[in-house]
Amino acid sequence: MRPETKPSDSPLRWREVGAQVTAYADLKLTDMIVKEKLKAGVPYDVTFKYDGDASTVREVCFLWNNEGPYCWKDLRVNKGKKTISTKAKTGNPNRYKLSGFVRHSDGITNQVSKTIFVNK
Repeated sequence: MRPETKPSDSPLRWREVGAQVTAYADLKLTDMIVKEKLKAGVPYDVTFKYDGDASTVREVCFLWNNEGPYCWKDLRVNKGKKTISTKAKTGNPNRYKLSGFVRHSDGITNQVSKTIFVNK
């Protein structure tokens, strides 16, 4: 279904991603909380703040310097705090642009990013 042909009463919003059209429900990531300085090979906490309904979240996905996405289902949704939390691990020391998004039953969310520094 193309954006210009969607029903006006649809609960979904639409956006164009390259040649694909992706539907997503009312779930938007507003921030990513992660420590800036990390140690290689040591798992670290990553928390997304969100607006909307996270009841159908299936997995979290990450890109390191646009490499990925790498996705997994090990996550926790806290509806009261409006957060989605997980652990990630970076094996190689470097400076990274860590970007993340969430997959849910209606599609994917927007991406949020932070710069992290991974040391030995």
